[in-house]
Amino acid sequence: MGPFLRADDGGAHGVKTVTVLGKKVSTTEATLSQLGTDNPLYKRFSGEIVGDVPIRQTAVEHFMKVVDFARRLRATKNRPGSVVKHPIARNMTQLKKDVEMYGLKMQDIYRPPAPLLSIEETQEVLAMTEIPNPSVKLLYSATRDGGDFVTMVDKVGDASGLLFLVNHNDIHRFGCFIDGQLKPPADPTQTNRYRAPHFFISISGDYGKVTKVPIPETKQWVHVAGRDASIKAGNEDYRGKMTIGYGYLWLCDGSPGPADDVRSMTQGVKKEDLPAGYLGQFSTHCNGTLASERNFTAKEIAIYHVKSG
Repeated sequence: MGPFLRADDGGAHGVKTVTVLGKKVSTTEATLSQLGTDNPLYKRFSGEIVGDVPIRQTAVEHFMKVVDFARRLRATKNRPGSVVKHPIARNMTQLKKDVEMYGLKMQDIYRPPAPLLSIEETQEVLAMTEIPNPSVKLLYSATRDGGDFVTMVDKVGDASGLLFLVNHNDIHRFGCFIDGQLKPPADPTQTNRYRAPHFFISISGDYGKVTKVPIPETKQWVHVAGRDASIKAGNEDYRGKMTIGYGYLWLCDGSPGPADDVRSMTQGVKKEDLPAGYLGQFSTHCNGTLASERNFTAKEIAIYHVKSG
């Protein structure tokens, strides 16, 4: 039980008990310490008061749900992509007041699927997909699985609802959500170009906040090359293995190409397709980019399956 009870700083790992309306409720020091010593729940178990006002007595049932919520938050802290559901009770209005009184938010908490995102960014990005009660599963990571394109396609498989996250240089991070599948051609010497609803996302670097970048329906095309094929740009001498958004994002991009690593990319968005507030630079052709430059090698690309439930 030691590792379970131990606090994050490796210190105290005992059990704390408080009496609420005549009933004893216990939790671990580790659960409380994650909240900080100034948190009202920590103070409640320490017998302290908050400011000059004692903590209002809470129904035992609600108090136990608050404590359990805190416990589940700690238990999933190191589980990327996990979801911590907020507590429920018959009187949700009062429960919300009780949860917030103890310094917690009455909302589902989505653990970042990767170090690439914060909790807040994860929630904003998943909300953009409009998938109810979304759950996230990592399918492919270039740092984990290598940069081979065929490996990426195999890892993704036939999953539908694909969230691409790209870290260019820690400052510039962006993504794309495809409401569909990757569909490589049956013939490995050919390519497959098909329609699939999708949009881009600026996470950081080019907007002051996480921003959805919708693109016109006429540009919502995905193009996937077979194992022994490549996709050639129509106006330049370079090739890649996959394009998203009518060429707004290229993977395995190279000149003459294709490159042998999916992290070799080109990313650009027409000025008229960028939402207001863009902070980046425009090229001579009036294109912006969600990276720091149009052609680049990303530090990471990861693909997640987003589904309901």
